[in-house]
Amino acid sequence: MSIVFLLLSLNYLVFADNGKDNEQKASQSERPTADKNISLQGKVIDLITGEALAGAEICLVGTDIKVFTDLEGNFSIQQISPGNYNLICSLITYHKSLIENLQISDKENTLKIALEEIK
Repeated sequence: MSIVFLLLSLNYLVFADNGKDNEQKASQSERPTADKNISLQGKVIDLITGEALAGAEICLVGTDIKVFTDLEGNFSIQQISPGNYNLICSLITYHKSLIENLQISDKENTLKIALEEIK
C-alpha cells in the first residue's frame, strides 16, 4: 500500500514539474525566431586597468544561453534570434553587470563590458 502511495506521489511531482517547464518554454518561445544566423561577441575587461578578464560568465536572461570568456576576455554567442535581451556578466571578485534591453538585430553584434572589482 505504501509503495502505491509513493509511486502516485512521485507521479504527481513529475507532472507538477512538467507544468513549470511548459510555462518557461512558452515564455521563451515568445522571442522572434526569424534569423538564427545572428551572433553576439564581445570582450570583458577590468574597469580600472583595462585588462582582459578570463572566465567571466555571460548569460542571456530568459534563455539557456551561457558562455564564458576565453583567456583574452573574448566571448561569442552564435545563432541567436533577433530581439531584446537582458544580459548578465559576472566574475568572482567583481560586481555583476546587467545590460537591460540589449537589442540584437544585425548579423553581428559587438559588446565591450567593463566590470568593477569588489573592494
